[in-house]
Amino acid sequence: MSRRTDKSFLVLFFKKERLPFLLLACTSFASAQGIPLGAPAKWKYLTLVPASHTIYVAHGSEVTVVDTAGPAIRGRIGGFTGAKGVAVAANGHGYVTDSKAGTVRVFDSRTLATLATVPAAADANAIVYDAPTGRVFAMNDDADTITVIDTVTDTPVATIELPGGEGLESAASDGQGHLFVAHSAGQDVLRIDTRRAVLDERFRLSGCPKPQGLALNVAAGRIYVSCESGLLVILDSRSGRQVASLPIGPGSETVLFDAARHRIYAPSADSTLSVIDVGPADGYRLGKPVPTAPGARTAAEDPATGRVYFVGGAGELMSVVP
Repeated sequence: MSRRTDKSFLVLFFKKERLPFLLLACTSFASAQGIPLGAPAKWKYLTLVPASHTIYVAHGSEVTVVDTAGPAIRGRIGGFTGAKGVAVAANGHGYVTDSKAGTVRVFDSRTLATLATVPAAADANAIVYDAPTGRVFAMNDDADTITVIDTVTDTPVATIELPGGEGLESAASDGQGHLFVAHSAGQDVLRIDTRRAVLDERFRLSGCPKPQGLALNVAAGRIYVSCESGLLVILDSRSGRQVASLPIGPGSETVLFDAARHRIYAPSADSTLSVIDVGPADGYRLGKPVPTAPGARTAAEDPATGRVYFVGGAGELMSVVP
């Protein structure tokens, strides 16, 4: 899709804060392709590992492992009471949060065999691997803490206590020593120093009740946060300054940023995928929403192909190329 500005776009200017422009355009997409995963369940986070062409889908009692090159189901990791998220470390160890058990299951990403079980805390939710430290960070939603796990020893090395009540949602590492966490209870974004394992900064959000999804544009120094009400808020990752906000679908629990294509994606509760082109100087072009499936509030993207994967309430893994 062309990025040029012409008469076919509607340009909106934000006067008071001199916020950047928003351009509306059409977006084309490919037909969804479904892979049955099993009976309908509480589908949570999807994690895609490009190097192995693998998607891990956490839901209910299991993690379903899908080979996207097939595409086909490669295997299942079962025995959970509430699988929520998956992270895979550079050494091949995988980590699954089990919300009801308050633990993190460690597995071998090649064989899918269980290696260890690490204690976390109540409602262990999103989980992120931080490459510079070789650590995994598990967001304990109800406990309002973060469990820090060393991926060499597969043992907890720290617990980060956080202020403001429960509500830890999506998180992302910038690969430069910081972890950013959407904190729904505090209506803010938390910045964690991953080397010292401490809360570094809190960025307050304006007009964003219950922030859920979060993605980083590291090169531009931007944080993209989805709000339950149907808004995407954009922050400066250094100062926390709110530079823009854009309308998206409601109830989005994931935000994705494609650095190669300069695009933001947000799957929403209204069965659509919001698509936003990112231009220079905080310019944003909002495309026509792409149809997804009921219940598809989370997603993962393959940066090599640009294909976005999601799971609908019927229990099928589907994908589109926006």
